Amino acid sequence: YPDKMNAAEYAAYINDFNQAQTFSNAEIEEFRKTGGTDWLDAITQVGLRNDHQISYSQKLDKLSVYLSGRYNDEEGTMINTKSGANYSLRSKIGFQPSKRLTMDLDITAAKSQTKNGGLSTGTSKADPFFQALIWSPTEPIWLDEENGIYNNSDHFGALLDSPYMNVMEQNRFSESHNVTSLLNANYKIADFLTYTVTGFAAKSGSASGNYRNVWLEPNDPYGSRGQSENFNWRLINKIDFNKTFADAHNIILTGVYEAEASESWSLSGTGKKMPLPDLASFYTIGLSNEQSVSSGYGKTSRIAYMGRLNYNYKQRYYFTASYRVDGKSGPANRVEENKFGAFPSFAASWRLSEEPFMKANGLFDNLKFRAGWGQTGNPCPFVYTVMKSNNYDYGIGADILGYIP
Repeated sequence: YPDKMNAAEYAAYINDFNQAQTFSNAEIEEFRKTGGTDWLDAITQVGLRNDHQISYSQKLDKLSVYLSGRYNDEEGTMINTKSGANYSLRSKIGFQPSKRLTMDLDITAAKSQTKNGGLSTGTSKADPFFQALIWSPTEPIWLDEENGIYNNSDHFGALLDSPYMNVMEQNRFSESHNVTSLLNANYKIADFLTYTVTGFAAKSGSASGNYRNVWLEPNDPYGSRGQSENFNWRLINKIDFNKTFADAHNIILTGVYEAEASESWSLSGTGKKMPLPDLASFYTIGLSNEQSVSSGYGKTSRIAYMGRLNYNYKQRYYFTASYRVDGKSGPANRVEENKFGAFPSFAASWRLSEEPFMKANGLFDNLKFRAGWGQTGNPCPFVYTVMKSNNYDYGIGADILGYIP
């Protein structure tokens, strides 16, 4: 932390700055004895973390198993913050029923929750850490500690609320959970032909709540809740042909079909003007006299095809060509040419270091010349956005027609 004036030094500074006896000598002497208020010390604590993990693994003739579990919780370095009840479980199973077939299945499940998470980041001027550096050490934390009345006004330094009050009155939570699975299978159809399939699926969800009481929102306390769910999957099918003819011509052919989709749901609500604010908090915002609700839904999908040829002659002369087609979900009224994107590419190279005349001089271990050409692209993240006309004034006496999304 930066070196700061203590309360006695700060009080003397205020007297010099104001050219007046704002603080008496007795008050300065009392500050020298008590130290005043160390705001950073008031809002921080020693963070404690518990982390427990257990695992089991065994490999048999055709089966391998790995299981693990983990639990951790943590008291934050800022008071009134916590991350707890975080669980994760993992199961990974490998199976090889024959020399040609291998399979792996990996499943992971996790759950986590936080209390007042993100409060200690200090990224905003209103955050407690930032205010703790600004608030005067001559200001007390409490006006009436017995009745829970904070001192919320800094007479000489900060303009915003007390950092101690800001931390202690926060009441927000977040929790998340997810289950993911990954399957890999490889089948050797022949010595030169292999089929591989990869499947992925994930289901996740999150929930959050936030209550801003009369200390944080004196004019209009409110409670809010939010929840979201997401499901996505991906499937990749790949076949590889790899064979060398006459000990000179190596050909590798690859074909890929890929498909993926995701779907998400969200719901949030806010309640204001609660009849019993501190009792309702964010748990029963339906009791509030003013409510607002919003929801969301999204769904996307994508498919892709790819073919690739790799050829080399005695590892000297190489040629590569590929062609990929991608299609992504979007408005039904799109023009046909915008539904799919095609991306061809090719390249040729000469491995000069494999030529006999280059090997003889021994100058290079590996020297290759390569030239290629290809097209690349990215799917538009705003597939449902359309362009509309708009008039722009550039100060030339007449509007110019343009377009905006």
